[in-house]
Amino acid sequence: MEESGYQPGQQVTPELRLRNKLGEGAMGSIWAADHLRLGHPVAVKFVSTAQAEENPQAFERFQRESQILEGIHHPHVIRGFGEGTTARGEPYIVLEMMAGEEIVDRIERDGVFTLDELTLIVHQLGGALEAIHGHGVIHRDIKAENIFITGEEQDIRVKLYDFGLAKRPGDKDPRKMLTGMGVMVGTAEYMSPEQIVSSRDVDHYADLWAFAVLIYVGMCGGLPFHGTNLVETFAEVKDGKFERPSTIRGDISSEVDSWFVRAFHMQREKRFGSAREMVDAWEAAVAGGRVMVPATVPPVAARPPQPSVPQDHHPPSGQVAAFPGAFASAPPSPGMQPTGDHPQGQPMLPPAGAAPGAHGQFPPAAPMPAQPTAGPSPVVLGVVATVVVLATVAVTLMLI
Repeated sequence: MEESGYQPGQQVTPELRLRNKLGEGAMGSIWAADHLRLGHPVAVKFVSTAQAEENPQAFERFQRESQILEGIHHPHVIRGFGEGTTARGEPYIVLEMMAGEEIVDRIERDGVFTLDELTLIVHQLGGALEAIHGHGVIHRDIKAENIFITGEEQDIRVKLYDFGLAKRPGDKDPRKMLTGMGVMVGTAEYMSPEQIVSSRDVDHYADLWAFAVLIYVGMCGGLPFHGTNLVETFAEVKDGKFERPSTIRGDISSEVDSWFVRAFHMQREKRFGSAREMVDAWEAAVAGGRVMVPATVPPVAARPPQPSVPQDHHPPSGQVAAFPGAFASAPPSPGMQPTGDHPQGQPMLPPAGAAPGAHGQFPPAAPMPAQPTAGPSPVVLGVVATVVVLATVAVTLMLI
């Protein structure tokens, strides 16, 4: 691992003065910095020139994240403040400074969320997804490791980050095998049936599926589909086999079960059509079937090893706006505060009877382009799962 060569207090551009290093890894380093023009702290990610030349795919991912975030402004999406190149030729991007931890770490430490907490999370992330989908952006890696959370109970605030795998309209995915076969992009346990078949051709339905998986994890403390290997995981997805939340904890109703049944339907056209629809249906399910008994799920044990998928590793908790796989763990800088359009602690749910957009969570969105609705058949899905595993092994051996 190369040292970055930067020093605390160094002014690397006319607008950026470094505070302290938050982490360093194979691709570069990430620093807390003062943005002299904006007047508040930011996170700056640097990519070493050598790594940018040796790993053009990772560098393209780095650039893609900055370009996508530049056009998206939402209180529950990490903000981007531009990109540039230092005087010594190193590319960098400037991101919002985030405090908190990943949702997965919160669950592992404290256990599952209450229904009220989950409703806040559903509403906030639903608004974030509606916003990015309105820009034609598909995240493609929604998961508990890519959501930052601060606060407790009614003070919970979440933010979606890591847009390195995101896809925009007209993007050509550079992640291909040497033979031309497309590489799977995403995280296996969060993948929709159509994403398993082709990561390059997915639309916003893939994000909606992963959104439902994330909420299931927050409610039940485990994944709905979790085979011991890729083939078993994909077989569970194909068969729609998942334990109903009402059988896991006592405060969950059959209405909430039905929400997940629809969210995990094999046929895309029978699922929810938008994040807005998912949020509305969730609130109706919770309000119409609330069971007045406490949750009985204990704190969650450490995560078991996940099936191996060709993808970059994500940073451990304690990182701030780091790009995946690039940095060692480092504690947050003292005094870091979350930024955004809403102060920390402000409830994000609209008052009773208000429209979903009353608190700005669902800004007007351009309609998503029409997509074919035919989902992959169970036979095709099973064959693809097997081929993917064999191809992954083959490529791994080629690269050794």
